[in-house]
This record gives sequence, structure tokens and C-alpha cells, in this order.
Amino acid sequence: NSLNKNKKNNSIDTKKSQNNSTNIKNSQDNSINIKKSQNNNTIIKKNKNIKYSIVGKPGSNYVKFDLKLNDAIINSPGSLIYLRGDIKKGEIKYDDSFGKAFWRGIAGEDIFISRYVGNNKGGSIALGIDIPGDILCLDLEPKSEWIISRGSFLCAYDNVSIESKYTNSSGIIGIGTSEGFILPLIKNNDNNNSKVWLGCYGTFEKINLNNNETIIIDNSCFLACTKNMEYIIESFGKDLTSTFLGGEVFGMKFKGPGTIYIQSKNFNNFKNMVKLKK
Repeated sequence: NSLNKNKKNNSIDTKKSQNNSTNIKNSQDNSINIKKSQNNNTIIKKNKNIKYSIVGKPGSNYVKFDLKLNDAIINSPGSLIYLRGDIKKGEIKYDDSFGKAFWRGIAGEDIFISRYVGNNKGGSIALGIDIPGDILCLDLEPKSEWIISRGSFLCAYDNVSIESKYTNSSGIIGIGTSEGFILPLIKNNDNNNSKVWLGCYGTFEKINLNNNETIIIDNSCFLACTKNMEYIIESFGKDLTSTFLGGEVFGMKFKGPGTIYIQSKNFNNFKNMVKLKK
């Protein structure tokens, strides 16, 4: 009986030891998971938790950012309204090569891009557009790319780059369209979510095209589209007379699937009206 009792006690002790070993391992795994979670939160915080607000109503609004330590925003030169608090003064963000910056200029954006970073105490920065319109906040998934209208870039998180893309597959080199055949290309360069803000003339609308669905947009009303979408130049008129005397001339024809943003007003018409009044 004594022998059986000792065997039973040894079996219980062995089971307890195994349970303790399992608990220690689970504790270590939990510690590792917590550490990974903390690291992931740190990565996400860099790109997702920059507090921003769009101040004012469409037509005269601007975007304001609250930058904490090392939070960074890139923006189009000349868009700054004010700096408040502990913000490092702007610096020029250089590309990997001058060639990329040069082609960005050809695509209708600034060759050099400004960059502002939050300092120890943090502060605020406000950025706006000159035209009477609205500001679109575009969410960028990791590694995603968008084509945008010339001159529409306002600002973005600093993991975004602005390059250029040849977009016209029609063989007609931008004839009849103010957008041309080389447009700015917005790229999210890493595995974090990001955002970009675009200025538009008037208001904007998001249009989702199904497979093989088409749309023709007045060239000055194009704002943005996903990179996978190509466009061709197509006339709005039924014949040559209708095309050249109807006032619309050529448009940008897109084919789905994909997502497009349009702006409601034609900035070229506005510029022509200003010239006539002068």
C-alpha cells in the first residue's frame, strides 16, 4: 500500500511539473505576443494616429494636423497657413534621384516637396488650397498606388512618394486634354496604412466602375483613380462639327473595374473667365 501511495504521489508531482512547464511556456508566449502587439501598435501609431481635422466649409476649408514627436507630414510648397507650437521648420524632402523629381515636375507637381516634423512638445500645422473647392482625404493601403490630377496634391504622410506615370494608351499624345499623357503617381512605399489629401475645384464624387463598365470624364474634372485604370482620349460629340463646336471637345474614357474620383468644376474654364474680365 505504501508503495502504491508513493507511485501515486510521484504521478501527481510529475503532472504538476508538466502543468507548471506548460504554464511557464504559455506565459512566455503571452509575453512574446504582448511585445509583438506593442511593436505593431508602435508601427501603426506612426501612420494611423496623426490627429487631423478639416476646418471650415467646402469652398474655404483647410486641413490641420496635430503633430507629436517625430510625426511627419509632406506637403506641396506654398500650401502652409501656419505653424503653432513645437514644430521643426520645414525642410526639402529629396528623392532618390533628381530624375524622379524632374519627371514629377513634368507630371504637373512641384519638383521639390516640403516636410514638417513634430518636435518634443508637439504642435499644429495648417495647410490649405488656393482655389475655391474642397479637400479629399484618400486612404492608401500598404503598397497601393493612385494616379491623380495635375496640381491636386496638397499633403500626405511621409511614407508616401509622388512620381509620374505614362497613362494614355490611345496613341494620341494628350491632344485635347489638359491632363496630358503623363500624370502624377501617388505611392505608399511601405507596409503601413497611409493617407493623402487632394485639393479639388468644386466638390468631389467617388465612382466605382464594375468590370467592363465605362465612363467619359471631361478632362478638367478628373481628380484621381486607381493605378490599374488606363484611359483613352475620346470625343464627346457625335461628329467633328459637334465635337469642336459643342464646347466639350475631348474627354478621358475609363474602363472598369476600378475607382475614380471626379471634381465638379472645370478649373480651365475658371481661368479663362478671369482672363476675359481682365
